[in-house]
Amino acid sequence: MSRTHLARFARLLSPALMGAALLVSGGCAYFSATPPLDAAGNEVQVAADLPVPQGFAMDKAASRRHERDGYRRYDLTYRRNEYLSEARVREFVYKAFPQAGWKVRFVWGVDDSHFLLTRGAEECEIYAHEDFGDRFTQLEVAVRPRETPDGMVVSRKSLDSKGSAADESQLSVPASAKR
Repeated sequence: MSRTHLARFARLLSPALMGAALLVSGGCAYFSATPPLDAAGNEVQVAADLPVPQGFAMDKAASRRHERDGYRRYDLTYRRNEYLSEARVREFVYKAFPQAGWKVRFVWGVDDSHFLLTRGAEECEIYAHEDFGDRFTQLEVAVRPRETPDGMVVSRKSLDSKGSAADESQLSVPASAKR
């Protein structure tokens, strides 16, 4: 066989060999169902009714915790240094939080998931997002009271801000004064 015939034969044979290799290997990618996230142990959880997905660790510098006489206010940040898919975290919240007694009231978001849950006199807001570039998934959990100890309904806005000038008179009343 001459050199030109050998080159032509190799050119014709290489696509056929490549196609046969793809047929035998079943393709280039392997896809399988991803298992749902399980709840982490008690060593990661701040409270039994606030489940945390397995593999997440609390970012203590970004988290705050306040508890007293049946009142609690948490701003907890959990992080997993692995790209998980925010959809898996969303599935975890949908499954684990209702099992812990929370009721899902409202869900919003396209790229990130935001949840508003309630349980008794408390409100829980959850924000789950991921960063594909830095390869981490983050879960932020905020628990706030929905009612004061006296039974008055409290909005998150009134907890997070000082209020308007008209509300200043109510804020300046001493704690020991009669209502």
